[in-house]
Formats: sequence, C-alpha cells, structure tokens
Amino acid sequence: MSIDDSKIEGLKRKLFSNSGEEMPEEPRVRLQRHSVIVNSSWKDDEDDGKIAKDEEAVTFSSYGGAKGLDVRSIKSKGNPFKRILAVVSVFFVLALGFAGYTFYTGSNFVSSNNIDIRLLGPVTSPAGEALSLDVDITNRNTTDLLLADLVITYPEGTRNADDRVTSMTQDRISLGTIGKGQTVRENIKSVLFGEENSKKNIKVSLEYRIEGSTNIFLKDKQYPIFIGSSPISVNVDSASEVVPEQENEFRITVRSNSSSIIKGLIFKAEYPFGFDFISAVPSTAGDNSTWVLGDIKPGEEREIVLRGRILGGELQQRVFRFYTGTEDVTDKLAIGTVFVNNSTTITLKRPFLSADISLDGKNDPVYVAHSGDGIQGEITYQNNLDVPINDAVIQARITGPMLDKSSIQGNQGFYRSVDNTIVWDNSTIKELAEVKSGSTGRLQFSFAALKPSTENNATFKNQTLKVELSIRAKRLNEDKVPEELSSNVSRTVKIASDLNLTTRLVRNVGPFVNTGPIPTMPEQASTYTVLVSLKNSYNSVKDVVYTATLPQYVEWLGQTYPNNSPVTFNADKKQISWRVGDMQSGIGYSQSAKDFAFQVSFLPSIGQINSTPVIVTDQRIAGKDNFTGQITEIKAEPLDIKIETDPKFKYGDDKVGGADSN
Repeated sequence: MSIDDSKIEGLKRKLFSNSGEEMPEEPRVRLQRHSVIVNSSWKDDEDDGKIAKDEEAVTFSSYGGAKGLDVRSIKSKGNPFKRILAVVSVFFVLALGFAGYTFYTGSNFVSSNNIDIRLLGPVTSPAGEALSLDVDITNRNTTDLLLADLVITYPEGTRNADDRVTSMTQDRISLGTIGKGQTVRENIKSVLFGEENSKKNIKVSLEYRIEGSTNIFLKDKQYPIFIGSSPISVNVDSASEVVPEQENEFRITVRSNSSSIIKGLIFKAEYPFGFDFISAVPSTAGDNSTWVLGDIKPGEEREIVLRGRILGGELQQRVFRFYTGTEDVTDKLAIGTVFVNNSTTITLKRPFLSADISLDGKNDPVYVAHSGDGIQGEITYQNNLDVPINDAVIQARITGPMLDKSSIQGNQGFYRSVDNTIVWDNSTIKELAEVKSGSTGRLQFSFAALKPSTENNATFKNQTLKVELSIRAKRLNEDKVPEELSSNVSRTVKIASDLNLTTRLVRNVGPFVNTGPIPTMPEQASTYTVLVSLKNSYNSVKDVVYTATLPQYVEWLGQTYPNNSPVTFNADKKQISWRVGDMQSGIGYSQSAKDFAFQVSFLPSIGQINSTPVIVTDQRIAGKDNFTGQITEIKAEPLDIKIETDPKFKYGDDKVGGADSN
C-alpha cells in the first residue's frame, strides 16, 4: 500500500470511529497581503516601456509565497483565439442584420411579399347573374416575373357566363412577363349559383418563374363573395296540422326571379319517416321524390302537386325538406347546386270526427280492381269528442272516366247521379241526427268500372277511379255557439288490364292435319289441335307466359303454329310453356288477337271407355301490368274430347269407344 493510501485509511478510521478520539488539527497558514503596481489604462509606454506616472496601486490577495505580478506580461502573452472570436461575432451580427434587411425589404431579389393582387368587384352577386371582376397584379420587385399565369379557382356550382350551362371549376390565363414595377389587369366573368346569403370564395393565384431558376413560385388570394338573392323562389303550401293516415296535399310553386333562362332545374323532396307517397302532378322522374323541371324562362312558374299520407301518433311532428337547384353535370337526376332549401313541419292530430274507407275489405290507399268487377266499399266513422255532434252528413263521391254510373249503389243513402255522389244524412239514417261521444257507425256502397269493349279500349288506357269521403257535423262550443266540424279521406282505384284467355280443342280446323279414329277407340292414337287466343284490354302487360299441362295419356308432338314459336315442353312435368312476351293494350279489341296452336296425341285406355277424358289441363296466362305494377293471372277451363266447337262434331264423339260402346 502506498503512503497516500495509508493516510486515507487512517483518516477514514478517525472519521468513523466511535471511541471519542478526535482528529488533530492541522496547522493553518495565514494569508499575506502583497502589493502590485498595475497600469490603470492597460497601455504600454511607447518610449521606454515603463509604467506611466498615473499608475495606481491595485491590491489583491494571494496565498503565501506569492510575488508581484506584472500585468503587462499577461497582456503581451494574451490568447489569440479571443481576438478571432471577437472578429467572428462582429461579422455574424453584420450578416444577420443584412439578411434581415434584405428579407423584409426584398431588395435585390424576388419576394412574393412584393407582389400585390387586388380584386375589384361587388361583395354580393345575385345567383344566376353574370359576375364581372377585375384582377390587378402589381410587381414591386426589382426584377421581372417570367411566364406568369393567372389561375382562378371558382366555387362549386359556378357556370360559364357565355352559355350559363358549362360548369366552371378553374380558369387559367397566360400573362407572359410582368416587368418590375408593372401592373397588369385582367377581367374575369362567371355566373355563381347557390342559396341566398350563402358565402362563396373565389381563389386567385399567380404562378411565375424568375430568371435563372426553373422553379414555379406561387402567390394567391381569396376573394369572398355572398349570394345576394336566389334566382328562383319556392313556396310550399300545406296544412300545418293533419290527421294521421288521411290523404294530404302539398302545393309547391317554383318561380324564376332571374333575368335570363335558368337551365336544367331539378326539384327534390326529402320525406320524413311514415310518409306514404300517393301521387304527384307532374309525375316524378326516377323515383317518387325527384322532378325534372327543365329550363325556366324569366318570370315563369312551375307548380307541383304532391299527395300522400302521414302515419304516426297524435301530436307527433314530421318535417318535410325540399331542395331546388340545377342538375348535376354527371347525374341528370341529382342536384349539382342548391338554390333554395325549404322545410315544412306538420303536426299530427286526431280529428274530432274520424272516418275511413275500405274497398273489398282492404284499407290500402291505392286499390287495384278489374274492370267490370263490382267493388264493395265500407265507410266507418266515430265521434272522438267528449260531447255529442249533431246533423252529421256523410258523402262519398266517386269519379273517373271509366266509372260505370249504372253500377253505383249506396245502402240507405241517396245516389246523386249529377255529380256521382252518395249522400247519407238524418233523413235516411236517424242515428246521424245525434252521434254521441265515442259512437261509431258503418255504411256500405258499391260501384264498378266499365267492362272492356272495342269502343272503350280505343278510348281508355291506364285509368283510375277515385273515392272521396267527407263528413261534416255540428257541435256546441264552450260559448254554446254551434260550430261545424269536418273530416276528409280518399282512396284511389287503379284499373288493371284484363288479360283474356280463350282455348279450344278441335279436329277438323286449324293449321294441322289430325289422324286417328273419331270417336276415339281404346289403344288407338288420335290427334287433336289446341287453339289458343289471347286478348289484352287497357294497359300494356309485359313478360306474358302461357302454360298448360298434359295428362299421362296425352303425348306432346312438338308441332306448333307459328313455326319456331318460343314454346318449350318439360317432359318430366308434361308442362307446355309459351313465352308470349309483351302485350300492348288493345290486343283483341282495337287490333287482332294473339293466336297460336299446338298438336297433341291421345291414346285411350280400356278403362276410359264411355268416359270423356281431359286432354289439356291447368291452362293459364300471367304477366306484369305496367300501370298497376301487379301480376295479372287468368285461368282457363280444362279441354276434354267433347269438341263441340269443331264443325264436324256429332253426338257420341265425346265418348271413348263411341256412344254405343256398351
């Protein structure tokens, strides 16, 4: 162990000892004062290097043994890096100042801060009207701006000012070189569309290059502008309170306020939950909520009448929203730019006097019926007040070109043929004189549409009938003053097209030559011809198919007329299918019927002697009515060997083995 290590160990033992032994004090050295003569000006005497007379004594302390220190020797031997650091610091400060000056003043190079873009024009612009803006670009730099382009980015819905149809999203104008200190002015025109008081932004950008650089620099500015007025006005007229499930009407008026033609106008409705669309005039396009209004001239009006029912509970509210604007560029049934946004709030309230109509037991708002078939109607009414109502009058008015007036009947009611109205009042039903609180009643009536005929079919197509029910009565209000109450409800009846199927089994007429004994004999084949004739009345029907089934003892011969008809035969099911296709209205009435034929072979069995076997069964035609949207299906009776429509048929030919086979 070294001497120093032993001393350290000894100090540790004394320091941490608990024997009470104290460490001896080391002798202390007292500091001594020394005087040193220092030049207060830190300058050398140029003549002899001696200290100037104005030197003053500077006293400082040092540890014992210190001698006088000549400061001049320190200065003469000073560190040269301090001088270098001082010079670098001064240079950095000067460079920083120069950089700041040139950056904020833009002298000697191009700065975007030295480019001014000013837009001169109105702060508001009517929608649909031409907007003209002047753009001034001033170059305050000391160098030129090269290959400058003015780029204008327009808000959504902007149209070209020349044709007001072409969509404008961006326009680029070449300005060439903008000299130093030069101002360039460009005029831009557009037509803005949007909702009234909405804010739009036009972005103006300047793209330029500078000499000696291939980079493109940019300076832009936003120009806010407000749509001052809408080019159209939209008024929605409807009741604020309606009765649930009763038909209600919205009457929408669209008017042009523009001084020029507005092209491609679209109107859209957004229905609330529980709304049941019934009809609209004019008809919708694509769905039940879009109307294509087309081009509207200045001051021109368009009217839309929308009818429907609202489902829901009492005091519930339903909000309808309507949007009007120009068509989208890519989707002609969508709105590209909205002009007007209307909303209408309707509250559902239970009527004081409720009424309802069912047709053939159905409460559907639109009922489909066949012409000539009697329709049974039933009216139900109820007093929902806490007090009686008096002198109730119930009227059912039936309208439509195809109404068969002679078919209208009203049980206990008077039929007023002058306006096709059935009237019930206290003169025919005593209970209507006073309807007590909570009381209900039922009334019956019936009517029908005209049967199809050659004359009717040439006149009517896609027809409807309408049943409009109104109830009015009186009650005494709180001041004992009579007031009148009313309730209205309606139903629409769509007249379905009547497909007609007529078939015959023959031997001696038709397109085929038939063979075999007549009357038919057991175990000997006889052939027959099946003639099919189809008719269609008021509406076009698509995808019509005729089907029929053959019994096991009847064979499909594959002979059809016309040749190559779209007929198939399923041997497993023994089913014939003829794809008739689309049938226009009037076939068989105002134009020829659709006919075709096929041939079959009948092989009787001994067990069928003296019987009249069926040759064709399960005959039917089906297709979709384009007007009602429903499938129409008609069946025909089975065909047996009793061929009474054949010109050579005689008694006994309708039995296997003949009349005297016994």
